[in-house]
Amino acid sequence: MSILGLHKQRYVSKKIRSGFGHYFIRCSLRNNLLTTFSLLLVSSSLVHAEVMDKEPTQGSLILWGIIGSLAIIFSARFKPWLLTLALPLPVLYFYGLILEINDPYVGPAILNEAGTACINCAYLLSALLAFSPFIGIIWRRYNESLKSDAKLPPDKIL
Repeated sequence: MSILGLHKQRYVSKKIRSGFGHYFIRCSLRNNLLTTFSLLLVSSSLVHAEVMDKEPTQGSLILWGIIGSLAIIFSARFKPWLLTLALPLPVLYFYGLILEINDPYVGPAILNEAGTACINCAYLLSALLAFSPFIGIIWRRYNESLKSDAKLPPDKIL
């Protein structure tokens, strides 16, 4: 009777006969079997996980690109010293993404699963991010109100 620990279950169930003791022992054995079966199912499905499960979606790429570019453009336009705060995060995000796209193993899998639209979107948004500081600086330079901080002469005041 020592097969699979059944003798231990009988001993414990004899010991806890009062109340609902025997019910809890049967439930714990059933829960152990369900837990084991669930873990086996999950572990076998993890083998079939694909590359795009771990990569950002095209929508998140567009959000990162547009929000990052706008933050860089406006920081270069109004306060150029804010570029030190606004520039690193989106640049590192897209740098890591471009490295994954150019990887010899991950890149073709991304191309197969997401298609050329996702890869073209990543390159386009990376280029937009690269030109964003220049757009903000040019906008600052050609704006007369920020070009010089001099006040209006007294004869120009209404």
